Amino acid sequence: MKKIFSILSLVLMFACCNLALTSCGDDDEDEIPEDKVVNQLAGTWEYYEPGYPNTVRSLTLNEDGTFTLFTKDIVFDPNSTETDKEGYLFKYKGKYTISNNKLILNYESAYEPILLKDPNEAEWHQEDRSTEATFELQEGNNVMRLIGVNKDRDAFVEIWKKVK
Repeated sequence: MKKIFSILSLVLMFACCNLALTSCGDDDEDEIPEDKVVNQLAGTWEYYEPGYPNTVRSLTLNEDGTFTLFTKDIVFDPNSTETDKEGYLFKYKGKYTISNNKLILNYESAYEPILLKDPNEAEWHQEDRSTEATFELQEGNNVMRLIGVNKDRDAFVEIWKKVK
């Protein structure tokens, strides 16, 4: 009887060890594949900066890895000299990448009429900078929270809403 009990104890001990070793996996959440994240982020997002209710920023992330970003005066006054004839304050184009919940915008060209004495003379020029922000999707992927640092090294937290 002791022999059977010893054998059963030994089998039970091996079974428990085997179960413990096979169930000890990586506790990190499975990372979402990049192509699925791109599909979730692709589209047009808008952000209304607090303190500037008449200005909208719009970010369009394309599935091919390109983006456009613009800031526009939404109550454009044609007599104003603060914006170009279309009401844009800034427009940017470039490519983006996604890595570990970070959205990296690599700017390639810029259109910045507000920086000119005569905004109607604005032209596209080469831009070489990037912005990196951690993103978090919320509300069925229709709200994106961005946390990062801008080109002036100022920290920011922005809530963007998907519009298309």
